[in-house]
Amino acid sequence: MNIIYSEIEKNFYTYLLHNFNSNKGSDFIEGGDVVKLFLKAKNVDKNTLKRIWDISSFRKERNLNKEEFFYACRNIVLAQERKNLIKENVVELNNKNLLPKFEGINFQNVINVNNNFNNNNNNNFNNNNLNTMFNSNNNINNINYNRK
Repeated sequence: MNIIYSEIEKNFYTYLLHNFNSNKGSDFIEGGDVVKLFLKAKNVDKNTLKRIWDISSFRKERNLNKEEFFYACRNIVLAQERKNLIKENVVELNNKNLLPKFEGINFQNVINVNNNFNNNNNNNFNNNNLNTMFNSNNNINNINYNRK
């Protein structure tokens, strides 16, 4: 089963990865930084967050790489939607552009404030195509994580 992240997800998750990471410029985020961010997840209890860490930390290290972090964010969406944290449900979110909700972080504000970040990272994202991206499936990259 392939997990497909939309451009909206990739932009939002990359923003979170880089802005909540004490190791600026790294594609690894330390466990303490993940905890600080994930504790802001709306309507997700600590036990569920611990489970999300356990199933997302494929390498079983004290940090998450980009792949693991994106997978964890998808699982937060599942938890917020009250769905089981299983791979099939993660894949079901393909092409749906559902983002995790965090206290104090508004996706639209992230885009408005962080437009410069996105442009500097060649994500080809701007406010003019936000609605198009929400309603389109043509900006998708296929990522096969070969997870069971």
